[in-house]
Amino acid sequence: MKKVFTLLTIVCFVASISLFSSCTKSQEDLIVGTWKCTTATCTPYTQLINIYLDFTMVFNADKSMSATMMGRTENGTYTIEGDKLTTDFAGKTTPMDIKKLDNKKLSVSFVNESRDDEGNPITYVYELDFDRQ
Repeated sequence: MKKVFTLLTIVCFVASISLFSSCTKSQEDLIVGTWKCTTATCTPYTQLINIYLDFTMVFNADKSMSATMMGRTENGTYTIEGDKLTTDFAGKTTPMDIKKLDNKKLSVSFVNESRDDEGNPITYVYELDFDRQ
């Protein structure tokens, strides 16, 4: 009887682990949906970037996506590898670091290289936070 109870306990434990592990969503599953930007910062400019507050991204399960800002929508694709999200709009790719991704929040950061009026290189670091819509 003691062996049967021990075996039954082990079977129940393994079954509960399988049940809980199957409830965990992957990042590919979590990102699917509509996300609206709630905060945006840019270094070396540490203020809030208001233009991004009108920014919405839609990620689809088939890896297609759209981004809408100031009434203009562009369609593209995306990939996720580990904590890296890469968007591609007409061949212009933007790799981003995923800082947080769950059922309600998405936070990313990315770097943009540019030049000032005198031609000197400038590195901008953007950090964007999104809420699921």
